[in-house]
Amino acid sequence: HLVRRLFLTPGRYWPAVPGMALFWAADMLAAWLGLAAFGYQMNAATFIVAVATGMVFTRRTGPLAGAGVLTLVLPLTLWDSGAPLPIAIAGIFSYRLLSLLLPLPFGLAALPGLRRMGRQSQREAGAGEPSSDEPALGTDGGTGRQ
Repeated sequence: HLVRRLFLTPGRYWPAVPGMALFWAADMLAAWLGLAAFGYQMNAATFIVAVATGMVFTRRTGPLAGAGVLTLVLPLTLWDSGAPLPIAIAGIFSYRLLSLLLPLPFGLAALPGLRRMGRQSQREAGAGEPSSDEPALGTDGGTGRQ
């Protein structure tokens, strides 16, 4: 539904298309570099086909909640496409580990700003207490203590 809507109203959502293309290009480059770090440089077209096969086989893509299953299948599809299995396992493992850890400092640096935004929106809404639907964004990390 979202992809269909994106292409039906491109004027409103135009930044999403280059954003997704940039994400996928960077994600594929990072995975390819994971293999290259262990001494195997796969042809780009072969690599793209291997990754796409993994996505089709698992019926999931990385950012749409299929990263765990995809991580298990990617070394096998890369191996089937010509990469040595130990290098494929090590490369995809290091790629996934770094893709989870590298954004962490930026996320932690954004927490104070998110807390300020949460307090400001609560003040603007005029409610002293957050609704039961939303978690508290106070300085307590959402435990309810101030």
